Amino acid sequence: RGAGGRMRGECEAGSGTSGEVLRPAAAGAAPSEDQAEHHPVAAGCRVLLVDGDVTVRMPLETALSRAGFHVVAAVGGSEALALYESALSRGARYDAVVMDLTMPGGISGDAAMARIRELDPEACGIVASGYHDAPVLADHRRFGFRGLITKPFTAEQLAQVILRALHGQPEEDAA
Repeated sequence: RGAGGRMRGECEAGSGTSGEVLRPAAAGAAPSEDQAEHHPVAAGCRVLLVDGDVTVRMPLETALSRAGFHVVAAVGGSEALALYESALSRGARYDAVVMDLTMPGGISGDAAMARIRELDPEACGIVASGYHDAPVLADHRRFGFRGLITKPFTAEQLAQVILRALHGQPEEDAA
């Protein structure tokens, strides 16, 4: 609801269950593979992308990779925390963590980011959420995030938010 979508489901005994998830489309036409903007400054930037929704996570992972980021994806906060801790132990920290707030089971996005910042106080977190009334969105810096983007957004908008957060540039309204 927070992103303007809706769900519908039907269940019939002996026949099974069917469902439908409707999400608003992004404004404008989706860029073709040839039109994907490559960011030379993104080359080699390691991004941990955390979102429990595969229909959000996979396209963003692909688009950010095409833009030059090295992306590792996680389904939830617990997995993100384990991946971040493992990377730190190998001396291969992530440059940025893009974190949804609400994920299936386990630890929430804001709690996972707090734990990541305990491990690495310099961690660059970016909150990405469709819940426009979440307290984290009202004051994301107080929760340990350097950047903010609200759903729905494009991969290009997310890339810009990541780059601004990494370079300490002023934030713009990204969604």
